[in-house]
Amino acid sequence: MLLINLAYPSASLHKPRLQFSAIQASVRVSYAALMSTLGYAILGCSPHNHGPATTWPDSPLTEIARSELMLRVRGLWLLSPERSRAFLLTQREEYESRLATYAMEEAAFLLEADAVDDPTSYVFDEYATLRYGIMRVRETIAWFDWLLDRLDRLHPTDRLAADTSGAANQPG
Repeated sequence: MLLINLAYPSASLHKPRLQFSAIQASVRVSYAALMSTLGYAILGCSPHNHGPATTWPDSPLTEIARSELMLRVRGLWLLSPERSRAFLLTQREEYESRLATYAMEEAAFLLEADAVDDPTSYVFDEYATLRYGIMRVRETIAWFDWLLDRLDRLHPTDRLAADTSGAANQPG
């Protein structure tokens, strides 16, 4: 069972802060147990008998790059600049949210201390893949910023029209 403790920074009801210590410890342990069990099942091995799994990780790799996002970006020319900008902003927000989730997961690794730096531990591999995800998401957000800036420079009136139409709907 997972218990979440919310703390309010002041007497007023602002956004609550999550208290991490106990939550992260229990979530981290449960997640680690689940992932190690799944990992053993996927690789066809057990904690005591690694069997054929020892030859798979460093076998030759043929990487296939597929991205629904890039496919959609290749079709942005079919949309108006306003719709393209709205799509890109929505996607950027989703990547920002993903980055925040990854940051919380990374904070949980503080509880793992030495295991994060031990290449014989599955925690080392989990942390390495998380760091890959964090770096990739940060680069994708930077790419969104570049693309939105480029779109704004090429179609400044479209951004102004989108901003004023949004402002017209705001009470004020």
